[in-house]
Amino acid sequence: MRGAQFLAGVLCYAVVLAGGQTPVPAVSPTPPVESYAADCGGNYSELSGEILSPNWPRDYGNNASCNYAITAPSSHFLTLSVNAFSTADEGDTLTIIDPGAVIGRYSGHMLGAGDVINSTGHQLYLRFSSDSTNGTGGFNITYRAQPIPGDCPDPGTPDYASRVGAALVPGSTVQYTCDAGYTLYGNSSLTCQAGSWDSPIPTCRAACGGNITNATAGVILSPGYPSWYAANLSCTWTLSAPEGTSLRLTFTNFTLEDGNDFLYVYDADRPDDQPERTLTGSDVPASWLSRTNNVILRLVTNADSGREGFSLIYESIPETFCRNPGPILHGNSTAAEALYSAGQSVTYRCEAGYQLLGNATLTCQQGSQRSWDAAPPVCYAPCGGNLTAANATIASPTPDHENTGIRDCYWQIHVDDSYRVLITFNSFQLRESDAYLAIFDGGDLAAAPLANFSSTAPAVADVYSTGSQVLLHFHHGPTDSYGNFSITYFEAKKKHCPDPGTVENGRRSGDDFSIRSSVIYTCNGGYQLEGRKTIICKPGNPPTWDYPTPRCELVKDCEDPGTPENGQRDSDDFSVGSSVSYTCQDGYRLAGEATLTCTRSPGSRPKWDHQMPACEEVPIQLCHDPAFLHYGSYDPKTHHYRVGSVVTFSCDPGYVLKGSKNLTCLMGNSRVSTPRWSNAYPTCEKSQVKASSVSSGNNTALGVGLFVVLALLGVGGVVAYKWRRKILELLQKNKTSNVPPSFDNPMYEVPANNTDDGPSVEVTAEA
Repeated sequence: MRGAQFLAGVLCYAVVLAGGQTPVPAVSPTPPVESYAADCGGNYSELSGEILSPNWPRDYGNNASCNYAITAPSSHFLTLSVNAFSTADEGDTLTIIDPGAVIGRYSGHMLGAGDVINSTGHQLYLRFSSDSTNGTGGFNITYRAQPIPGDCPDPGTPDYASRVGAALVPGSTVQYTCDAGYTLYGNSSLTCQAGSWDSPIPTCRAACGGNITNATAGVILSPGYPSWYAANLSCTWTLSAPEGTSLRLTFTNFTLEDGNDFLYVYDADRPDDQPERTLTGSDVPASWLSRTNNVILRLVTNADSGREGFSLIYESIPETFCRNPGPILHGNSTAAEALYSAGQSVTYRCEAGYQLLGNATLTCQQGSQRSWDAAPPVCYAPCGGNLTAANATIASPTPDHENTGIRDCYWQIHVDDSYRVLITFNSFQLRESDAYLAIFDGGDLAAAPLANFSSTAPAVADVYSTGSQVLLHFHHGPTDSYGNFSITYFEAKKKHCPDPGTVENGRRSGDDFSIRSSVIYTCNGGYQLEGRKTIICKPGNPPTWDYPTPRCELVKDCEDPGTPENGQRDSDDFSVGSSVSYTCQDGYRLAGEATLTCTRSPGSRPKWDHQMPACEEVPIQLCHDPAFLHYGSYDPKTHHYRVGSVVTFSCDPGYVLKGSKNLTCLMGNSRVSTPRWSNAYPTCEKSQVKASSVSSGNNTALGVGLFVVLALLGVGGVVAYKWRRKILELLQKNKTSNVPPSFDNPMYEVPANNTDDGPSVEVTAEA
């Protein structure tokens, strides 16, 4: 109604001016107000004067509606100079009209001392109105009529702004307003004076922070948007929406340096100044609704160069809906809207491995202040359990804040007995040094261990059981920071190693090819196994035998018969039909067969016909000392001749050696025989020279001497007779002979090829 009355007044002015009369604006009726020191409106035709708010310099009061009309000569334009301006809120507004266009609507502190507004013509209209609350403040504006100079150049329009006013004649004015989210720097109004504008063209920039009251709808931009924001910023925006409403923030663009620059969103009821949201990176955040009507945004950037920044739209929402109850940890919900009407529901479900504690469905209730019928549920992971499903997920247990001691959790998994268990790891991040996850190949701790994982031995491969049961044991110390893991088990077909096959000329024992089973191979007679006798099926994907299938090869040789200690062998040929012979070192003698032959019987392995002999140590035994050699000597003379010793004989000058020059002390022919010399003792005989009489005399003397000795000793008649005959034979011989002494030497054995028994002398009693 008031707007219609004001427009009627403006039209009235235009009609009167056309008739050359001074217009008198129609003043709309106003409710009774208290008397003012300054008039509420009026007509001004002087070349200069003051436009004052009602009751100036006191507060203008509530429910004011004042119209001011200023008219200058047609060759002049009007200039308004602001001395003071302040209104309580946006409900108390001063509107300035240049006939044909509104120059601007001003409230709060939008005008300040020193601001100048120019008309485009010789008339201006001002209308002031206040609402019914908090009518404090006022304004003091001086107007002047000035001659119209020449035209001004077009001032243009700054970026991110719009302009009102196209006239360029002296006294004309252009008004600038910034796009949503931008702040105007400079004068929003320019007046053409004597061919030039009274102020530079303003600029519109996205400010670093601000205080936004009555935040019903608007835009907030990062500083400098859409250009990159600067480094080392700390910008704060405070938004206050009307009571009974909440603020919804919707991001249309978002790019901050990830992990270095942050936008913090605070709700007024958040305790301890904890941000409701902490945003960084390049993902556009989801829409967010505050719990109160007051929200604070704080942008903090580091010393690095910035990024594109962000833009968001804010709007106040009446509290007649249930808010999105929000997400839950380790769960998800059907909540996709920011607000829900009464009767609408949201359903929650936990991630695999977690159980839901609380109501799975929430419903928005009726009432003046809408709320959900229950608090959001909680998803938790149990400490252990018995699982019999074909597949399931197990998550690390939720920390128990009431029991901070050591915990041991056990999960028993039992699938269909015709299957085995396959365990795969979705994640594994244990941090505590004594935390571990052990997996056993059966239903209890006595089963064989399959794996043991910890912070130092993380899970890197799938785990297979051999049977249908598995036990999981998780242990951690007295802390909640042990880390986390997530595993999924499946019912898997029991895997086997491929049939390893049989062997030719052999046998296989075992037909179970499952994991960790084994088969044993043996060969037929006459064949030997090449490879492992026992092979085992080891786990894997797929399972494989730990060694290749062996072979049965025909045995072509006897086994190495060996070499006896302190002995030697003459051959390394062990083929069938070959022989090896053994000898012993000095001081040892052979016990057993000296020669072994490799033989084969049908259907059996080649074997030696005898066992390997041994070399036994011979007790120290000596050959007898040769004692002396008539007309000669021997070397060495040690009186101790061991087996292997060699004695060399030689004759005196004029004598010739008869027999072997060298004798060797030999081992006896059997284990019980004594050592012997290799040949009979040699003799030294006189060379064939004319000295037989001397030799004969010597022989005669020797024979007589022996006879006398035997006679003296009383030897029997037969012996005396035999020696007598022998002496006579010696005396009768006309040759030189050297007869060795007679020794009773049992360690000496004359070789079979030696037939020289020496001379035969018959001795009788007559002699």
